[in-house]
Amino acid sequence: MRLRSLIPFAKRRNDKQIPSDEDDMHIYRSVAAKPLVMVTVLGVKSDLLDEIIQTTSRKFEPKHRLVFLTDSSEFGIFRSNGAIFEYFPPLLEQRLHAAVMPWPEYLTERWALLVAKWRPIHIIAYGQNIDGFLAAALSSVDQTPVRGT
Repeated sequence: MRLRSLIPFAKRRNDKQIPSDEDDMHIYRSVAAKPLVMVTVLGVKSDLLDEIIQTTSRKFEPKHRLVFLTDSSEFGIFRSNGAIFEYFPPLLEQRLHAAVMPWPEYLTERWALLVAKWRPIHIIAYGQNIDGFLAAALSSVDQTPVRGT
């Protein structure tokens, strides 16, 4: 028994082939991806994030896609603005967990993965730039861990 006979209201498919050009090998053409700008907001105070997100969005959208890299745990600010974001733990958190996590290697590899994932055409830094952040993670390895209160 054919499935078509079980569904009485199903439309019958027209089995005729649609003529196509020899050069046209795709049924659907992909829309070209928007160029991506990565915006680092590392070490930026939480009360400034909303203004930075809105100002940067006005400047670059709709021609560009924006991805924010933050060390702030205030994710609601990014979500309320409809912003795409990635998170790096702040230096204090890195020091708290220094004994169990090789932060310099992790952050360097994670940064490389983010660049490969998003392929930004520009990287804009508010606050500390990514090179300074990675260098600070490296220097924090030599310091004693901060104890939680």
